Amino acid sequence: MADQNKTDWERYRMDVARDVSTYCTGLYLSRPVEERPTYEEIAEVAVKMADALITKLKERQPPF
Repeated sequence: MADQNKTDWERYRMDVARDVSTYCTGLYLSRPVEERPTYEEIAEVAVKMADALITKLKERQPPF
């Protein structure tokens, strides 16, 4: 029962990184090709943003 209430931070990290990368990709598609970041750059930013968000959320525990 206790595991059921435990936050799966790795899963949350992957979900947030996916959502950020999807948003960024869509945002940059409106730019000229030569101004667009690479997918690798988008992925790097997405992971950094996910890590920053999780760090902030963990600071607020509980109730998470």
